[in-house]
Amino acid sequence: MNDAVGEGRDDLSGRVSDDMLEDMFNRLIDGRLAATDEARLDVILAENDAALARYCRWMHLHAALHWEYPAAAVVGPLPASSGHLPAADRKRAADDEPADDSGAGSAWAAIGLLVLVGGWFTFLRLAPDQSPAAVIAHVVSVDGAATWSGFGGLHEARLVAGDALAAGCIRLEGATALAKVRFVDGTVIEAIGDSVVDFEDDGQKRIVLRKGSMLVDAQPQSPGRPMVVRTTTAELEVVGTEFSLSTDADSTRLGVTEGRVRFKRMVDGSQVEVPANGRATASFTTKVPLQVEGPAAVPESFRETFTRPRRGPDELGEWLAAGDGLPARMSAVPYLAGRTARGTPVIHSGISIHAEQAGFAAFHSDSVVRLTLRTAIPAPIDCMLVIWGPSGAFGGNFLATVDSRDHEPRRDCDDGWSTIEIPASAMRPTCQGFDTLPNGARVARVFVNSIDKDVQLEVAEVAICRP
Repeated sequence: MNDAVGEGRDDLSGRVSDDMLEDMFNRLIDGRLAATDEARLDVILAENDAALARYCRWMHLHAALHWEYPAAAVVGPLPASSGHLPAADRKRAADDEPADDSGAGSAWAAIGLLVLVGGWFTFLRLAPDQSPAAVIAHVVSVDGAATWSGFGGLHEARLVAGDALAAGCIRLEGATALAKVRFVDGTVIEAIGDSVVDFEDDGQKRIVLRKGSMLVDAQPQSPGRPMVVRTTTAELEVVGTEFSLSTDADSTRLGVTEGRVRFKRMVDGSQVEVPANGRATASFTTKVPLQVEGPAAVPESFRETFTRPRRGPDELGEWLAAGDGLPARMSAVPYLAGRTARGTPVIHSGISIHAEQAGFAAFHSDSVVRLTLRTAIPAPIDCMLVIWGPSGAFGGNFLATVDSRDHEPRRDCDDGWSTIEIPASAMRPTCQGFDTLPNGARVARVFVNSIDKDVQLEVAEVAICRP
């Protein structure tokens, strides 16, 4: 990468040269990177693939050095595991090779020792006496494409229920992906959708939600060792509580279900205590005071007719303005829905709309989802709702499959448009542990997509209503 890595926003990213990037990486490793520069680096990595690739290569090298020193310091057989212990084979293999007493080996150990002097390692502090294979958590359940890797991208492996995990990074691909992990003390984190979560536990849990969403059910933590959760824009201290968290390059949204969470905005250090059923949002903006909000009321109905472009970058679809007798609409685009067991990408074509805060509308047992759509050829269509609880906590994904051939075309249009009504009773749960609609459920996201192939789906209306 010889050119600058990208344009900035709000003076946080700017154009950054290779030398400046390497300086930021070095200061991050050494624990000398200021909070404002950390925020700036997170924005760069979230928005620029070339910079992210460079970061991964850099951290890969330092991670290799990081593990080299503990290995050199251990007397006797060394664990051959990468730290991800598959359910099918949890026995720790031993390295039968003798220890390397050469000068090169001593040099590597010395370099490794220098690396260990740094503070948080990619925002996480790995204890020097923590073995790379030390088990700190187990995988409870997985749905969709989910992988674990050591820090810096080392030893990537597909997640399977029952796996034992060392400190590392969980990466989910696809809007419907889920991974539920339980730490040895019973604390549970559940990553949702396109998410990246770093985690470690050396007696104090440190978690970085780099992007996406997660649920946390934290057991009481050791005195003086609260669980610390960080995002690009916020830091949380948790003693024992239940909450949900979602983040992107610009903001972090917290919803507390039980207990209390100390919530700090990174850009200026302001803090609030968020109680049960409370919400708070932290961004790079300091014009608005950081404050706690109560449960937001949502309407009983909602209707989207696409008279405007997408709300944000996370929504899917190509917006088409009304004209030539056609309504405003969203045209389906391909997206990664997940991966097969062999790692083959599963591609769907569809559109999605995402609520910005409290949700589009309340969803009840008698609610109906109404879609106005057309396809170039008749085909089955999936409609999936992402549901939140009253505090903004994840409440499950619910899916219905319909076929435009089973519905009458609209009488006011002869261009193949059909209006399809889907009752709540037709929506089936897709997430383990989220089998019923939570009390006070609200619709946070709506996905409409073809299943097997691109059928040139266009959607002119998405509505949620009650009879």
